[in-house]
Amino acid sequence: MNMIVKRIFFGKFLVIIAILTLLFFLNSQIIYSLENRIIKISPGEVYDLIQQYQTDSKLTIFDLRPLDKWQEERIEGAIHYPEKTSDQLIESMKYNEDQTYLIYSQSALDKEEALNIMEKTGINRIYLLEGGIKAWIEEELPTVFAKTIGPSAALELIKKNQKNPNFVIIDLRPLNQWERQRIENSINIDFSKEDFLDYLKESDKSNIYLIHCQKGVRGAKALPMMREQGFKYIYHLQGGLNNWIAKDMPIIEY
Repeated sequence: MNMIVKRIFFGKFLVIIAILTLLFFLNSQIIYSLENRIIKISPGEVYDLIQQYQTDSKLTIFDLRPLDKWQEERIEGAIHYPEKTSDQLIESMKYNEDQTYLIYSQSALDKEEALNIMEKTGINRIYLLEGGIKAWIEEELPTVFAKTIGPSAALELIKKNQKNPNFVIIDLRPLNQWERQRIENSINIDFSKEDFLDYLKESDKSNIYLIHCQKGVRGAKALPMMREQGFKYIYHLQGGLNNWIAKDMPIIEY
């Protein structure tokens, strides 16, 4: 009797092992199939891909970094991929087979993260930027940005763009303060005036801008406003003119 029980138990054990082996095999095949649809490409290849799709909207770029990092600097056209993907976004991605998708993070992105996105959204194929935006920037490929820099970096920026007609220094302080003391070649656009937003709407969004106020408070408020208006290249002087003067940077006084 004991022998029969042992045989039954052993038979069931073999069945369980067979089922587990089959499940493992099927799961491996699914993962292998998904991984084959993740295409790692270099920054240069990404740049070429973007140029290829420049005339239409069939390329979607997702930035997987935290929102503040995306706001500070990103590949132009990149959409911030939220931690909690909305049902609406998922549905729009599921049924758009003609769309090409590219994703990137700060540096190297784990394939597991890419797989999770593919499984969640139903994307069939996805391009992955090797080395992330860090590698992209290291190769000096173009980004759009709204970043805060210190006086030394601001001075280097000014020197670099001395002969650039598309470089604009905006002093956000009241006119009387600008008239007494200012950075050379800066223009005065008072942040507190009602027509400040009108100035933003009428300005060339592709110019390079360096903005500052007295202490950095108004500049910090103007930065997101300019970003929302579509300005691509914005530098904000950290600590404003006070910090600039404290670091013995050149100033014009009257």
